[in-house]
Amino acid sequence: MINKRGKQECFPDRERILIYSEIEEDGIPVHIVADHSEPEEPVIVTSYVPDSRYWIKYQIRKK
Repeated sequence: MINKRGKQECFPDRERILIYSEIEEDGIPVHIVADHSEPEEPVIVTSYVPDSRYWIKYQIRKK
């Protein structure tokens, strides 16, 4: 089961959002990219385990 943590980043020009969450049983972080260009039918574009080399605490993008 996935525990929703909330919106991470918005990409209004692409009508997409990046959502950070964790898999409850294991505490594994996950990013989910969703396209909401069709409000009645949002689509999950991809999901992945974020790489700690590019993210601070898996939630803040490193610069």
